[in-house]
Amino acid sequence: MLRIERLREHLKQSLWFVPSLLLLGFVAFAVAAAYVDQNVLAAREDLSLYGGSAEGAHTIFATIATAMLSLAVLVFSITLIVLQLASTQLTPRVLPLFLQNRWSKIAMGVFLGTFAYALVGLWVVRIPSNGDGGLVPVLTVSLAFVAVALSLVTFLNYIHRVAQSIRLETISTAIAPAFAMRRPDAASALAMTKPETAVRRDIATSRSCSARWTAGCSTASAPPGSTATR
Repeated sequence: MLRIERLREHLKQSLWFVPSLLLLGFVAFAVAAAYVDQNVLAAREDLSLYGGSAEGAHTIFATIATAMLSLAVLVFSITLIVLQLASTQLTPRVLPLFLQNRWSKIAMGVFLGTFAYALVGLWVVRIPSNGDGGLVPVLTVSLAFVAVALSLVTFLNYIHRVAQSIRLETISTAIAPAFAMRRPDAASALAMTKPETAVRRDIATSRSCSARWTAGCSTASAPPGSTATR
């Protein structure tokens, strides 16, 4: 039972589990759409879903793959920068909060999933050559536009939530219950104090300890006969 709890906590704080599930889901969805294109819609000439050529479908999938990979790298970079700024400028207590933030994982999973979807589309599409009529996956291309729209909405929602998550009020409200659970003796005092005040006090204490540690190091490293500046 303890191992299950540890595994659940590890998966909750990991940055790879949720994106991996979404990636596999998008790949399965793309394979299903490709199967329908090859076995159901290939014999039909109704191109109401997508009226372009195989070359156009290839260009669409290649563009989507490039754009989604760039968005995934951008989301990963923003997450790391926010983690660094929040831990240094505010308090290290926010690190578990950002690691457990599911919207960052969902955004990364959607972008990587759309990227994988486009790769499957590139594998399915066949450009006509040497008497081969080729294959235009009309359903796969049409659903690719839906995936891109979903990615854009996810990106806007991710930016909004990141901007809200680094606010002092949001951080103080999130870390106050965990602080009270770890220190039951301070729960009553924390309940009487505004969360913003408690977080500001925690930040001031962290900066004061860091300053005293730096001053102690400079004193210890000073040569004999010299006086360290405090």
